[in-house]
This record gives sequence, structure tokens and C-alpha cells, in this order.
Amino acid sequence: MARLTLRMLLLLMGFAPIGAYAQAPTIEFVRQTAGGNVELRIDGTPHTALPDSSVEALSQRIARLQQTVQEQAQKLALKDTMMAALDSTVQAYERTFRLQEGLVQRAMTLYEGYRDLSDLYAEQYSEPLFNVSGGLGAMRAEDDDIIPGVLVGLSIRRLSVWGFVNQRQTGFILGLNQPIQFGIFR
Repeated sequence: MARLTLRMLLLLMGFAPIGAYAQAPTIEFVRQTAGGNVELRIDGTPHTALPDSSVEALSQRIARLQQTVQEQAQKLALKDTMMAALDSTVQAYERTFRLQEGLVQRAMTLYEGYRDLSDLYAEQYSEPLFNVSGGLGAMRAEDDDIIPGVLVGLSIRRLSVWGFVNQRQTGFILGLNQPIQFGIFR
């Protein structure tokens, strides 16, 4: 439309490019519309000429639309940037969750291993509930005779009871079995 208006202006002012028309065109006024447009017929082809106010309004509207398109393009670019950042964050979270799952699995494996080791250690080295002990020995009597004797004991955890018997004497001893540990023997 702008080319047509420019061409019409050039033709009307006599500045038509050389060779554009072999002869002057015939321009015929048809009518003026209610909106202020002018309908023309140039060499038999219908054309519409717009008033300057309409052309200016269209130019302003085109400029506003171009600005709106540019703003929307900027918003879209910002949203694309935000989506890329979100995708990157999601990937980082997924890597963290995979690492966390691996660490939890490793911790559970270690826990189960140490629990089994503790159970095995308790089974091997724990004190039994009951112990029976015994021994043979001799005692010297007052007349330098040697009297054989028997010592029998029963322990419940660390509490022990021993009984002794020989030809002349009987008795019992109550005791506590407590291990003594020295730093030298560790």
C-alpha cells in the first residue's frame, strides 16, 4: 500500500521513474467513502487512497504491535532461560537423590555388617549363664598327714559357689569372679 501511495505521489508530481509508464496514466476519481478514503481507478484498475490521518493511525498501530511482539519475544526468551535453569536444577536434584540413595544403601550395608559382627562377637566371647568347675587337691592335717580333697563349684554369670570335701572336713566358699585388666596386657 505504501508503494502504491508513493508511486501515485511520484506520478502526480511528475517524478515517475523513467520507463515506468510509456504514457501518462489515466486517473479517474470514483467516490469518497464515509471513512474519508478515496476510491480511484488508475488505468482501469481500482485503488483506494487513504487520508494522512488513517495512514498515521495505521503506522502507530503497527509500531505498537511491533513493540508488543518484541516485548512478548523478550518474555518468551526469559521464560526459556527460566525453564533451562529449572531443568538444570531438576537434574542436580536427581543426581543428589541418586547419590543419597547410594549412601543410604552403603550405610545400611555397613550397619548390617557391624550388627552381624557384634552378634558373632557376643556369641563367641560372652559369658555363659552357668559354669561348673572342679578340682582335686590335698590338705595337710595337724599331724603332718596329707588328706586328699575334692573342690566342686557352680557359677551363675560372675557369682560362684564352691564346696570342698575331704575325710575330715566339708565346707563352702562364696565368691565373685571379676576379671582384672591391666594396661600392660592389652
